[in-house]
Amino acid sequence: MKNEAATAFKIISTLSIVYIASNFYRSSIAVIAPNMMDEIGLSHEELGIIGGIFFIAFALFQVPVGIFLDRYGPRKTICVLTLFATIGSCGFAVATNFLELSAARFLIGIGCAPILMGSLVIISRWLSVERFAFYASLIVGMGGVGNILATTPTAILTDIIGWREIVSLPELGVFDMRAKIDTGARTSALHAEEQEVFERDGRTWVRFRVPASRHHSDFRAEVPVLDERNIKNTSGVPERRIVIRTLLHLGKHHWHVDVSLADRSNMGFDMILGRTPLEPAQL
Repeated sequence: MKNEAATAFKIISTLSIVYIASNFYRSSIAVIAPNMMDEIGLSHEELGIIGGIFFIAFALFQVPVGIFLDRYGPRKTICVLTLFATIGSCGFAVATNFLELSAARFLIGIGCAPILMGSLVIISRWLSVERFAFYASLIVGMGGVGNILATTPTAILTDIIGWREIVSLPELGVFDMRAKIDTGARTSALHAEEQEVFERDGRTWVRFRVPASRHHSDFRAEVPVLDERNIKNTSGVPERRIVIRTLLHLGKHHWHVDVSLADRSNMGFDMILGRTPLEPAQL
């Protein structure tokens, strides 16, 4: 009994976490729907398709899931198919139009299809039959936490930082730029090319260019220089950088932040937002 209790705890805990994620994916789109419509320009019909395509994929894969569970077992089936959900969630985070969002949600639906049925198969094979109903109810009950997380907590987080890492720098003429929010980094940095320092009205200014990417157009800016500082790059090597101060919009919040101008041409994001501007006092 003691051995089964320890085994059951490990199995139920693991399966519950996965099922929580599945229920979160299922429900969270309702909370971020207004943000998606505003930022990507979705119609109500397109939003409905994006929400429903998860369930279409989920339903279509129930028969294949049953075959996979019998042939390959629940561990391999769940592990492999949840990779689709991981890929889909990453794709959803960077999608810029209706088709990309739909494809991402379809992958998420595939990835979530085996979780509940696979969990029941694991329980029936590895734990006592007499306690099957109890263990199954624990997983289903814990899965409800995912639905809860998809409501008020998601709404609060969306209100604070937006539904994905999108920032605007209106004083520079930059809107809807993808940024990496990295609390491991202390400072913020913006990719800037063709930096040129010059004097204007007795102050030091800098002009620079941020080349166009998939997510924003090319832009040039001229702003006063706040400071020059030695700042460590991602490799930990100090670099002498120009620092500017500009207005940042993140979600529904806006405040001024210090941003260093750096070469981020090899990085996936043109801007990194460090922990200093995210401190509670700033928000």
